Amino acid sequence: MTMKEHVLITGGAGFLGSHFVNHVVPKYPQMDFLVIDKLNYASGFNTHLIKVGGYSNYEFIEFDLSKDFDKLLEIVESHHITQVINFAAESCVDKSFKDPIFFTMNNILSTQYLLECCRLVEWEIKFLHISTDEVYGEQENTVDEKGILNPTNPYAATKASCDLIIQSYIYSYKLPISIIRSNNVYGLGQYPEKIIPMVIDVLNKRLKGGDDKIPIHGDGHYKRTYLYISDFLKGVELIWGKQMGGECFGQVYNICGDDDYEISNLELIKLICGGFDMDYRECIEFVDDRNYNDSRYLLNCDKIKQLGWEPKIGLKLGLSKIIQSI
Repeated sequence: MTMKEHVLITGGAGFLGSHFVNHVVPKYPQMDFLVIDKLNYASGFNTHLIKVGGYSNYEFIEFDLSKDFDKLLEIVESHHITQVINFAAESCVDKSFKDPIFFTMNNILSTQYLLECCRLVEWEIKFLHISTDEVYGEQENTVDEKGILNPTNPYAATKASCDLIIQSYIYSYKLPISIIRSNNVYGLGQYPEKIIPMVIDVLNKRLKGGDDKIPIHGDGHYKRTYLYISDFLKGVELIWGKQMGGECFGQVYNICGDDDYEISNLELIKLICGGFDMDYRECIEFVDDRNYNDSRYLLNCDKIKQLGWEPKIGLKLGLSKIIQSI
């Protein structure tokens, strides 16, 4: 008899997590899903996006993973969790410059507490950790999963630390863990501190008569690659499925948009303003740069592409989907 899977999704009310929850809960009725989130300013913003409240295989607990290890272990044991998918993290780079200790306490402790739960229970828990391309730091050439971790801001440093702690648990305790590192993911329902939802939020306010401006760090030349939420979810689901089949443990997978999805901040703003039929020059203001700002991140994603994954939604199409939904 096959044992029922009990899946813990942490950070499940955040942007990435809530989209994943909405996707998997209806699709996998044979599994039970427990979602944990502390509902901070960003994830609380997204709670209305969770559409699965009426499903019998879904449960939500409001809880801060970094605050009470004993309670977390009790939750894991009482629900007999067999899989963890960890989206939980504070992710605003600007906020990490202002309060790096908070980011360290939150992101690293949360992840290690989860790992400890997996280590201490008497059964195997499969673990899928969602990381970021920022752990590699600034790149002039594409970097694959074997690239050196070289984070340049406090947020990225906490995520790189989590990846290294996970590596130690893989080697020391033989835990079945995989890591996903992705480009900037965008889509509907994202809190307007990230550049795409922030620009759209400002333009919406201007449509209503406001005089808000889009702040541009430095001169706007910094480049990023963007990945539409549905493409990201397909990548996560692919690796998650491989894990359920006993594969991919101890592996890292980059998930990225294609090279032609790379765009400077200023060009991105021009593109979005064009979707609103607005002159970008009337909507922007240049502000002081970040303490440090990576010029670009370039990922090599051949490894996951060999498993059959490909990004399908280009940046222009993805932006048009968001703008048309407003």
